[in-house]
Amino acid sequence: PAIAITDRNGLYGTQAFAAACRDLGIQPLIGTTLAVARAAGDTPVIDWLTLLCQNHVGWVNLCQLVSMAHIGRPLECDPHVQLSALERHADAGVRHQQRGAVGSEAEVGRVSERCHAAGPHDQLQARRVER
Repeated sequence: PAIAITDRNGLYGTQAFAAACRDLGIQPLIGTTLAVARAAGDTPVIDWLTLLCQNHVGWVNLCQLVSMAHIGRPLECDPHVQLSALERHADAGVRHQQRGAVGSEAEVGRVSERCHAAGPHDQLQARRVER
């Protein structure tokens, strides 16, 4: 079985999540829901895209994208990357997940319990995404 985590514009809970999954014999899928700006006249339009790592190269690219979202933007703007940055990184081990369920409800619950046991994760919420 496998289950995914996707933090919004970050990779904040991935270490505790991956450790909890490994302890339970569940394959962790690591990702983020990233704000991506595409040009639409004078004001960019933000799309939220869920991106999952496929391998180590994907992890490196995902880390770079998340860093760009926070560092490579004007301070008055919310974290995001330009669509062109996503296009440069998406083919190398990063996949866009449109919709889908990853992990059963029982698996989600067990991983959530294990993550909470590992330390304070007030903001951690595990839920199953339906197809």
